[in-house]
Amino acid sequence: MNILDQHVSTQYGDYKGLIQIDFQSGTGLFQLCKNNSIDTEKYFVMGFGLSESTTQGIGRSDEVGITLLLADKSRYGNSFDEIEKKVSDNGGKIELIKKRVYLPYTSLGRYIKRYEFLAINHMRDKIHSLEIKEEE
Repeated sequence: MNILDQHVSTQYGDYKGLIQIDFQSGTGLFQLCKNNSIDTEKYFVMGFGLSESTTQGIGRSDEVGITLLLADKSRYGNSFDEIEKKVSDNGGKIELIKKRVYLPYTSLGRYIKRYEFLAINHMRDKIHSLEIKEEE
């Protein structure tokens, strides 16, 4: 089981997979935090997610949900290296704070340069080896 499985879900979970994200420059994520009142002096950003509860115009149809997973610096340290050491010393355990903000889709490009996600249906639980060939 992936460490994030229990924190990510949709109503039916038809497909599940992975995502990779590149932020604009080295500061895109920190600018996103600053612009949305997330105190990066107090918190270290450990995780980031995107969510949409509907694509059919119900609810927040013009916004994307942004989930930030934050480590409390007073508890874990002020830098990547300090936090990594604390987590290692703690048997790989960390407690994170989850904050959610909403952004208009049109502003997402200010922070994210590119992203890709790929998912597979429920058969994923039966597949133990996967080879994917590019069609020519």
